[in-house]
Amino acid sequence: MSTPSEKAEIVVLGSGVSGLTTALTLLENGYDVRIIAREHFNNTVSANAAAVWFPYKALPVEKVVKWSNLSYVKFKELAGIPESGVSIIPFRIIEPADETPFWLDALPKEAEMSRRNITVLGSDFISYSCSIPLIETHIYLPFLHDKFLENGGTIQYQEIKNIKRLAKQHPVINCTGLGSRELCNDKELYPIHGQTLKIKSTKNTIGLAFDKFPNEPDNELAYFIPRSDCTILGGSAFKNVESKAIDEDLTQRIIDRCLLLDPELETEHIISSHVGLRPGRTQIRLEQDPEASIIHNYGHGGAGFTVSWGCAAEVLTLVQNL
Repeated sequence: MSTPSEKAEIVVLGSGVSGLTTALTLLENGYDVRIIAREHFNNTVSANAAAVWFPYKALPVEKVVKWSNLSYVKFKELAGIPESGVSIIPFRIIEPADETPFWLDALPKEAEMSRRNITVLGSDFISYSCSIPLIETHIYLPFLHDKFLENGGTIQYQEIKNIKRLAKQHPVINCTGLGSRELCNDKELYPIHGQTLKIKSTKNTIGLAFDKFPNEPDNELAYFIPRSDCTILGGSAFKNVESKAIDEDLTQRIIDRCLLLDPELETEHIISSHVGLRPGRTQIRLEQDPEASIIHNYGHGGAGFTVSWGCAAEVLTLVQNL
């Protein structure tokens, strides 16, 4: 690939958080960048994400830790820009008492981790308290989109059916997420179904995530995330479920679990319900394609926002080294 001074236009496929972040990173490092996307960012799975910094359902661990740490630092910087939609909030994460979670290694020291032993429904757990970035998607995605355009980037809405043909004309960064199942015939990709609901904001709510709720299925979890416009409750992580239909029984189970953890949540009035299909994969694919002028950056599972800046930095390195 060419150096920035040669003004090679790079095409980034996809307008979700990975596509926008990667495109902006390349643009800010001197490259001409055009996003080609099948849909507007408002219609991507990123728009429905309950986005807090937390590495979830993403591998390999060593790389996810590094990328998550880099992203945390960038989000902390963005938290100083009010219009970014990023803030640093107190958060609690409940984990089994007999496990040491890998995400602890991704937290910078300034996150001020503390822990205490708790019992939930007769089982022993550790409650970790720390400060992590909250990314309000309805503010943050337009922020990235507008910043990209203001810095000279261009966006074209079109469905690409043949990525290798496109790569003969331009270097391509593939950030199509689940779309790479068809685009790249990637059989390692699969959907991870996530259902959430928005309720009225409750004063002084501290966000919480509880992955392994006692006596509940492994693919159902409990979390609530306070935002400026609402509180998001979740959730689910059903592997290989393609349906985007709202499951009302699941909604009630989510509400029941969250109320058990915080009875003050105002769950009487549901603002809206959402289903998103996260791009799960055996591990994140971030590499140069051996057969074409393509760098792949997809398969981020439930950590798309969490690894976004770290992955974009690695894409930049790959571009610079070619």
